[in-house]
Amino acid sequence: MEPEFNGDNQSTETTTMRRRLRPKSEVSSVVESDLIASAMYPLTDEERRNWPGWVELESDPTINNACATVALLNIVMNVSEIDLGETLRAFKAETRNLKPPYRGKKLGSNEFIRTIHNSFARRLDILNADLVLFRDMENWGKAKKYRKKRVVKRKKDDENEPGFHFIAYVPINGEVWKLDGLRRQPDNLGSYQQEDWMAVAVPHINEQMFKYQQDGVQFNLLSLCRSPLRCCPEKLAESLHAIRMLKNVLEAVQPNWQQFTEVHDATIVTGADETFGISQDLIDTCMPPQELTERIENSKSDATAAINLYQELVRDQLALQRYYWDELALIGQEDEQANRRKQDYTSLIYNTIKALSEKGMLKEIVDEVNEDGSGRK
Repeated sequence: MEPEFNGDNQSTETTTMRRRLRPKSEVSSVVESDLIASAMYPLTDEERRNWPGWVELESDPTINNACATVALLNIVMNVSEIDLGETLRAFKAETRNLKPPYRGKKLGSNEFIRTIHNSFARRLDILNADLVLFRDMENWGKAKKYRKKRVVKRKKDDENEPGFHFIAYVPINGEVWKLDGLRRQPDNLGSYQQEDWMAVAVPHINEQMFKYQQDGVQFNLLSLCRSPLRCCPEKLAESLHAIRMLKNVLEAVQPNWQQFTEVHDATIVTGADETFGISQDLIDTCMPPQELTERIENSKSDATAAINLYQELVRDQLALQRYYWDELALIGQEDEQANRRKQDYTSLIYNTIKALSEKGMLKEIVDEVNEDGSGRK
């Protein structure tokens, strides 16, 4: 299987730079005499959708800005179990037979993906991104004008590889692939055994990190995982089946078994439960792992072992319930933080500083801060 590879996002950004040469409408619809104040004005949702560029996300502002999104897409497009949703499924089908660079161009023109990528953008981010592309195009034009005709040696990929960049490592059909949006093709890192694909990926990740160690570059190692709100209900459904099976065993070997238990099982899940996202369809499809089924079967000859196993299963399920609630609360907090990050306070900060300056108070505040800083030293 050839991995889905959303190619080199340099081609995406080059397309954007060329577009800058043609007349286009202003990014901002706000017309003010004070250009700085205009730049501080918060973006509207319409402006964010209509802007054709990609803001910088956790990377060097001077390089292509879609690498984080490209890395995520390179992962999800190669995991068959993921429900991509209608829009991403259509994008995958449309680009399946294209070469990586052309996939990159399709990505650059996809409004749905670009709008999500830019959802945290401020007006200044967009203006800075436009300025970087404009300067890159200017420099390219100057270099082309004075460039002598000569054979240009192509640099090796390793020499062109930037330090501030996202790269995806994905297990696909028994092989580990390195999917780098700045390279022309994916790299096959080798095969793996018994689901231990990280044993193949880790040496290459370490090599990548050691390469920039002397420069003091720090790295983020992120893992794309299933949501706990999807995994936990499945585990609870498996637990439900296991407890049912074990209860039947206990009724047969020790009719008064409940007198010997030390756990409180009044709150365990016994059927479909919307509170934990457990539907009847989920219960019908999720069964206990074979190892647990064998333990339940072996407990038929030992009532004490069966009671101990029952208590263990009840404790495990109650722990799963707590874990579900904790994750639900954590996701709520993260969503709230994300919504706060989308609020652009640049205009408020600018107007506050401007008002302080007009009142003649700004210099006094700056001097006080500098004095406090000197005192602490």
